[in-house]
Amino acid sequence: MTSIFIFNDNKLELSTPEILLIPEFKRILDKDSSSKKELAFKEFNYIYQIADYKSYCNRNGLNGDDAYNYAVNTAQLPNGYIINKDVELAIDRYRLEQENIIIKLNNEILKSFNSSYATLQIINELIIYLIEQTKKVKAEHPEDIKRIDELTSQIIGNQEKLMGISKEIPKQIETHKNYEVLLKKEEEKIKLAWGGGKIIGSMISSKYKQ
Repeated sequence: MTSIFIFNDNKLELSTPEILLIPEFKRILDKDSSSKKELAFKEFNYIYQIADYKSYCNRNGLNGDDAYNYAVNTAQLPNGYIINKDVELAIDRYRLEQENIIIKLNNEILKSFNSSYATLQIINELIIYLIEQTKKVKAEHPEDIKRIDELTSQIIGNQEKLMGISKEIPKQIETHKNYEVLLKKEEEKIKLAWGGGKIIGSMISSKYKQ
């Protein structure tokens, strides 16, 4: 897993010996003709938020529009930012550089947390609606036993779904913890491979600092 981005004083920097060897990233850097490379770094920030397994988006299971909106805001890109082909290719390459079955599985578990939470919200809202409907029918048509029974059955059915999902969440949490341990072990291996975590050619040129 290649180290592409590092943080120094809470600022995103590039691991220069590596970045210049990866054409997808070098293209974004070279395309920005400004002296400070501000746009390039904003796009690098976006790429990090979307693709890095340690980013907020991936650690919290964000996907689709939620991940896009978070990444655009964090990178301080303009509203309605259109992802260009170079950025798409760099995201694909970044993910490839992190290719690791443990990371993939862990990210899928985190996404399942997000999906479970959204599903719980939907079911909760439906149960509240069904309860209100049941009360309404009882108040306005107390003789309509069939409709009241139908609504009550739907409430019970959705409560059972809610409990089923709730029971699965602790299992997901435990699995996630196990993968976190494996990830830390993988990171330690990478640090040893890079000489205790130091980047080869350890001087980071100010040219490539945000």
